[in-house]
Formats: sequence, C-alpha cells, structure tokens
Amino acid sequence: MATEVAESPSVPEREDRYPPYPASVVDRFLGWVDSLPVPAWFFYLLLLAVQIIIFNGLAWIDGSPADQDRLAHLLQHLFYRAAQN
Repeated sequence: MATEVAESPSVPEREDRYPPYPASVVDRFLGWVDSLPVPAWFFYLLLLAVQIIIFNGLAWIDGSPADQDRLAHLLQHLFYRAAQN
C-alpha cells in the first residue's frame, strides 16, 4: 500500500518585518528612542523634565505669574483621594 504525502499549499517561511512603505518621522523617532542605552520611560521622563524647566523658565523671564496653585490643588486632591481609600 503506497501512502501519498499531501503537499501543503505554499506558505512563506518568514514574514517581512518591515512594511512596504518608508518609515514615518514618528517611527524613526521611536526607533531611535528604543536604540538608546537607557530605558524608553527614562528618556520620556527626562524629556518631560526638560520641557517643564524650559516652559517655566520662559514664563519666569516673561514675568508671567507662576501657576503653582493649580499644581498644589492637584496634589492635594490626589493625596486626599489616596487617604480616603
């Protein structure tokens, strides 16, 4: 009795990892962040700190009033909610 081996339909051995279109600016930036020697969350935290320093510095130079009350109210609300739970 001869057994026949059924041929499977042609399936590509590997899938392409890259899309058929060029990477956007956002994709290239995220790839650059992923290639840094520090974790991505640390880079974004550092970027946030730099932005806060720049914006507050510009407001200080401009003479705009510091909006610290909003931050104080937010922190008070968060800690009050945490104490309630």
